[in-house]
Amino acid sequence: MVYVKLEKDWTDSSGVSHGAGEMIDLDAGTLAKLQEEGVVAEEWIGPTGEKVGTNWIGPTSTQP
Repeated sequence: MVYVKLEKDWTDSSGVSHGAGEMIDLDAGTLAKLQEEGVVAEEWIGPTGEKVGTNWIGPTSTQP
């Protein structure tokens, strides 16, 4: 599962509506489909939901 932020409103296969800006867990197949449709941005965002580019240190970083 991947935790992502929706760029657009989306209704899942169970009929549950999710609004743009909402953070949800997706499986890899659904993620790929939603990326193609532009519902999920292809750029990974940090855990705070901010687009931080390559400077995000993350939990496995060796940087202090």
